[in-house]
Amino acid sequence: MARRSKLARKKNNITLVLIVLVGLAIAGLLAGVVYLLLNTEAPPDPVTLCPASGPTGHTVVLVDNTEPLNFIQRQALTQRFKDLAEKQVLEGQMISLFVLGESFADNAMPIFEKCNPGTGEGKSKLNANPAQIKARYIKEFRSPLMQLRKQITLDKPSERSPVFEMLQLAAINGFDRVDAQGPRTLIVFSDMLPNMPGFSMFKSLPDFKVFSAGAYGRKSQASLDGVEIYLNYLINYPNLQTTKQAAFWEQYFDNSGALLVEIDTFEG
Repeated sequence: MARRSKLARKKNNITLVLIVLVGLAIAGLLAGVVYLLLNTEAPPDPVTLCPASGPTGHTVVLVDNTEPLNFIQRQALTQRFKDLAEKQVLEGQMISLFVLGESFADNAMPIFEKCNPGTGEGKSKLNANPAQIKARYIKEFRSPLMQLRKQITLDKPSERSPVFEMLQLAAINGFDRVDAQGPRTLIVFSDMLPNMPGFSMFKSLPDFKVFSAGAYGRKSQASLDGVEIYLNYLINYPNLQTTKQAAFWEQYFDNSGALLVEIDTFEG
């Protein structure tokens, strides 16, 4: 009788151990499923490539296409576009690219607007497809962005250069139109020499306070609150592009609520 009791207890112990092991296995499986569910990102927007929660930052790029670019300037622009795609616009952030043309009404919207979907680097194969992410980055973000530089062509200078108007449109149809959380940056490639019937820096460079108090100055102010400005100067008219002109634009951007972080002389 005692012997049977020992056998029964042994069987019960084995059964208990099996139950515990099965329970642990099920708990581990459930924990793995919960982990994957919590750490699997929602797919990005199929059109903009932005995260489901929206862009994590916004870079607006404004390229002046009212003066022909020489060979060196084209080479430099190619490198700057490469830097935008690979270094400056981070994963999850949006880039909106505007081209400054003679008619600002015909160039009111960005010609390219997408988020950087990331290259897949650092992603786990358990809850992502790094190879697919990298292919999408190249095909839908980097390559199209690099190809856009070929559209910036001009044989002769335009009669008009609506710099102020394009800065306003970059604010309205760039920053204001996109609900992006995070840093906002404006990168400008231009000689910053507006030439319109109402005002032309080819004729004179007024004191900014005098300009901003006038009718054209009041209607030309952009709203760029909290935006960091990076100005790439295309030195097309060195005699006009002086430190006084640079100071004019610094005051203009300050008056717009922005911060002019850097003025960089563009190669060529």
